[in-house]
Amino acid sequence: MHFQKRIELQELLAKATAHKYAGFPFVLYNNPDSTFVYGIFQESPELYQVKDFLEPGFVFAPFYSKDKTIVITPDETFKAVYQTSGNTNQSENKPSEEQRNAHLTLVRKAVSQIREGNFDKVVLSQSIQYPVTEKASDIFLRALEKYPSAFCYLWHHPKVGTWLGASPEQLARTETGRFFTTALAGTMPYVKDVSPIWTSKEYKEQEMVTTYLREKLDDYLEGITLAERKSIKAGKLWHLKTNISGKLKNGCNLKAVIDAIHPTSAVCGLPKGAALDFILENETYDRSYYTGFLGSLYLEDMENVSLFVNLRCMQFEDGMATIYVGGGITKDSIAEKEWEELMNKTDTMLELL
Repeated sequence: MHFQKRIELQELLAKATAHKYAGFPFVLYNNPDSTFVYGIFQESPELYQVKDFLEPGFVFAPFYSKDKTIVITPDETFKAVYQTSGNTNQSENKPSEEQRNAHLTLVRKAVSQIREGNFDKVVLSQSIQYPVTEKASDIFLRALEKYPSAFCYLWHHPKVGTWLGASPEQLARTETGRFFTTALAGTMPYVKDVSPIWTSKEYKEQEMVTTYLREKLDDYLEGITLAERKSIKAGKLWHLKTNISGKLKNGCNLKAVIDAIHPTSAVCGLPKGAALDFILENETYDRSYYTGFLGSLYLEDMENVSLFVNLRCMQFEDGMATIYVGGGITKDSIAEKEWEELMNKTDTMLELL
């Protein structure tokens, strides 16, 4: 399937608004460093679940509950050209001291359990609410403006809600029989004209993610290649990134590969079972679709899939935007620095409000 219908961007945004008021699902998205915005529109309010990752559409998966993985069917598809204008925005909102203290306590508890040998790493997150008066489509436009190298999206289903994000991390991509993924970990604030200086904590964290993916993919790929580790800029943050690729083995089922790697150690921890138990027992909220994944199934090309981890995202409900952010905790983590990293990530979304 190809996006053959070309329309103006404002027409695409207006169609999304009308679709929402009609009670139908849709998604708008922009691939990293692309000038096109794609629109997928489902002409019914039904909630369709992914069965085998062979159905064309746009998939939206949660962090934990696999039975809630949704696909928006491509009853109508459009694409529009987007051009940057150079506008920016800045917010000064900050979370409460109570939230800060609660997160510091949680980080210290995690570090204690890591040092006791219960697990090696865990990713801890927070949800922070802010009032919002703008239309989600206007905030989506600002995401396109500020984060052109991210996967930007605006997703809506009347039976689930409205989500928006700008993710720097690809979970999976297939192209002519090959599979690609990314090991992304480590965070540092971006300072203009200054290269990042990483500590052993960030290097170890990123190495854990790379090793985890390499081992998980061994059953499904042959000729696995690890690219050179690089520092990449995502908004006002630096990350460490390693691209991983290989040829899909004959008869390999894409669903099995995705089930094997999701959630990755970059959003959960290691060992996965123990880290997941700690998250479910100690995080005081349901992550829902934060740190899940989303993306296109056979839309732009009948052989290709492109999925991203749902990071740097927010959910809209009743005049509020809930921003979701998290960070990896290891034995070397310092609670105050982890909170600072969380706030740097929060600013990525706050700048859109």
